[in-house]
Amino acid sequence: MSIYSRFVFLIIVGALIFVVLPLALHESINCPKEKPASWELSGNEYLTNEAGKSYWHPFILPDQQNRTYDLKAKPEEDSVERAKPLLCEEVKATDLLIVFFTYCLVVVGWFTLRSSDDTYRRIERAYVFVSIRPGSGKCHVTFKNHGKSPAILQNFGAGLWKSDGFPPKTEVKEETNLPPGLVIGAGGEYIKDIPISVSLEDLKSINEYLINLCIYGTVKYKDILDETRETNFLWRWFPDHQEWDIANNHEWNTYT
Repeated sequence: MSIYSRFVFLIIVGALIFVVLPLALHESINCPKEKPASWELSGNEYLTNEAGKSYWHPFILPDQQNRTYDLKAKPEEDSVERAKPLLCEEVKATDLLIVFFTYCLVVVGWFTLRSSDDTYRRIERAYVFVSIRPGSGKCHVTFKNHGKSPAILQNFGAGLWKSDGFPPKTEVKEETNLPPGLVIGAGGEYIKDIPISVSLEDLKSINEYLINLCIYGTVKYKDILDETRETNFLWRWFPDHQEWDIANNHEWNTYT
């Protein structure tokens, strides 16, 4: 899954969780109705007795008299209400959109950091590629670092193909252990010679393009990010030009 696909996926999931799901639950759940108000009020009232004398008299409501007071009643708390305060309270679309927008900002920020890290790794890493030049009874294999950081060579395997078509990717390579600590700096090169032995019969077939003469192999190295990289190569001998050139083969000519 690409970064763009993952980004779209997370945004859709966030919309379902923070917008669609709360609205759906709010509409489907059976919220309890408020019970009649119950309250108690204590205080003093100013009364006049039979002798016409005024005095303060304490009272506690509710009482047995039919008194009315303009008071806002606080409903008794219900256990279901306590368990489902978010689902039974009024849901505002603006509140949900603010939550979803905040979630989107977090996702965008996270992907920005990931993208910056991936970009740094792609730009600053080492890129080792192979080129081949002819020699007397051998060929010169050149490893060149086209990246911006050093490459620590670890292993090199190569083989000689003398047949029609191209070698399969499973073809056995002769492994060559490189000296430990062999480093190719940015823009630097390392050259290794590979002996070539071709019979006169094979040489005639190669010159007549009846069979191909190829050199294939793999080089493994580490970069400063401590990640193991691999470059596969396949080069073919062209008798008309008397030189090696990279073969048109997407199975072999790959890198990681």
